[in-house]
Amino acid sequence: EAVIDSFNVSKDQFELLFSALIPAFVLKEKEWLWLLSDELNDVRWNTVAFESLRLEPQTNDLVQALVKGHKIKSNVFDDVMPGKGLGLIFLLHGYPGLGKTLTAESVADYLERPLYSISGGELSTDVTILEERLNETFDLLKRWNAVSLLDEADVLLCKRNSAEMDRNAIVAVFLRKIEYFQGVSFLTTNRKEDYDDAFKSRIHVMISYPDLSEGAQSTIWKKLISANSELKVDDSWTEDVFSALGRLKLNDRTIKNIMRTAVAYVHANDEALGARHVLAIVSTELKEVGDLNKVAMTPHERWKKR
Repeated sequence: EAVIDSFNVSKDQFELLFSALIPAFVLKEKEWLWLLSDELNDVRWNTVAFESLRLEPQTNDLVQALVKGHKIKSNVFDDVMPGKGLGLIFLLHGYPGLGKTLTAESVADYLERPLYSISGGELSTDVTILEERLNETFDLLKRWNAVSLLDEADVLLCKRNSAEMDRNAIVAVFLRKIEYFQGVSFLTTNRKEDYDDAFKSRIHVMISYPDLSEGAQSTIWKKLISANSELKVDDSWTEDVFSALGRLKLNDRTIKNIMRTAVAYVHANDEALGARHVLAIVSTELKEVGDLNKVAMTPHERWKKR
């Protein structure tokens, strides 16, 4: 908007200055591509993103308050060294599929900033190459004022020891970069206790993601079934079905993948989504489905079995 204002023209007039093709950095692909200017649209931020997080209420409130405060006064408490320690760093730990990435996505939407995500596996174990890639990444983060998500950051956070000089150098390089980053950063790890002591004083908030309880799993299923008003469902979705689904010990990501597959199947066959469709998919992934096969029927189907 500031760029448009500097030209003293309306948004529509400004868009007339575009060529048919314009270069853009595609965040998911992490590369520059040529895009059709006619197909560009304003970003649609998810204004209710935090409502979908399954954090404890006090943790949810804390995260919102911290990122809001950082946005308003990011330089209110500077370090002795100028520009150092002005970022906001979260460490998220827990098994995959429990909502760590969703937390970073929700914060990016809340701040209305792009989310730049990179996995530890994408970075080199060669210190020179690693430093080059980190320099490129943090330059882009600063340029776009983006929220950063470093997924599977274990290799960059692990404890240093005198026997592994290469590992020590990798940790030192990353420590230096993250210390001078002034934005909001999320680091995810599966091993809470295995990170270097130097990071402990630099991490502002550490959030644990425990395995989902039966009640939490049941709630996820219920929300997914009711979230799409255009989805046709039959009358097999009883409390017994949701309770049985909650006992399957699945994580958030797996539940969503099962639902996507089930919805794709019923759309292809023009059917209403029933518990039996979910049962069929779950049965291919799990050896035991508990009592789901007993309750995943409509009242009519149960009557026919009498």
